[in-house]
Amino acid sequence: MAIVGSFSVFISLILIYLIICKTPYASRQYRRGLILLQICFLVFDVHWCFLFVPLISLPYFGIYSSGFLCTTIKMDIHYQMVFMLFFTIETFAWFFICMLQRHQVNPLQNTQIISVQALSRTLSVCSTIFAASGPIGFSTCRLTQKEIDWTLEVYLMRWLESKPQYIVYSKLLRPEIQVYLGLFLISMLLFSVACISLTVHSMHVIRRSMMNSGKSKDLKSSAMRNLFIQFAVFAAFLLLPGFLLIFNVWVKFDIEIFVSCQILFASHSLASSLVALFVNSTYRRHLKFWKKKSEIKILPSPSRKTTTVTMITVSSLS
Repeated sequence: MAIVGSFSVFISLILIYLIICKTPYASRQYRRGLILLQICFLVFDVHWCFLFVPLISLPYFGIYSSGFLCTTIKMDIHYQMVFMLFFTIETFAWFFICMLQRHQVNPLQNTQIISVQALSRTLSVCSTIFAASGPIGFSTCRLTQKEIDWTLEVYLMRWLESKPQYIVYSKLLRPEIQVYLGLFLISMLLFSVACISLTVHSMHVIRRSMMNSGKSKDLKSSAMRNLFIQFAVFAAFLLLPGFLLIFNVWVKFDIEIFVSCQILFASHSLASSLVALFVNSTYRRHLKFWKKKSEIKILPSPSRKTTTVTMITVSSLS
């Protein structure tokens, strides 16, 4: 986890620099949203890979932590889970807001122009509240110490007591946990559908627009397409592990599948940042420039004698 987190933090810092200093003109008006996206990735990577470092125990939902916050500072592991879920779903909301901003700067008619600033603020509040409903509900699913002891005894999980901090969740004692986790996944699906709809409609509006040149249309279409590809990778790396965890309530999977799911979940910010870095032609061009700049060698200047001979030769030909 530390290797994945370190690489992801490094890529995110490069992207933040490129977004601030090298963002194309067509994307500068929503540059702040792109920076906030990368900050969300940074916070998740630092928290998940260094401070929290949770490990899921199967076949039942037992979680223990080997991170700094739980082993040294002794912060409650349950609220670390709530914080992680909250930040993950809020990243979905920020993707939606970024796409909404791109959509609103390409109206089909002047009568369709909506105040981007007012709409973004309104939807930011609404999407934040809606996205937070799942994690807030999940925070009420904590078992009492007596219930935890009973769960450890029944499901033969006493080995968790040797860990610095651990917690178990039970659908038998807290059946509402399925509702809140389902709400969490439904929120991700709804944001995904909204982002797909905004992308499709924005591409349609750009193609039909009579106010932009062909080059301008290509730039705007490329900017929207790049953001959608970044979002698609981000959503895929989160939805697959999420659905498998929910389906584990009814269908039991092998431990190897869940280890792969945890790696996928931890790598979603890295994958999304790498896609954003390489699908954007402007960012790729600056990366190539840095590479070429490091490889440039200073060539020796031609001697004076060689220059004189060349001049004589040219003069004789004239």
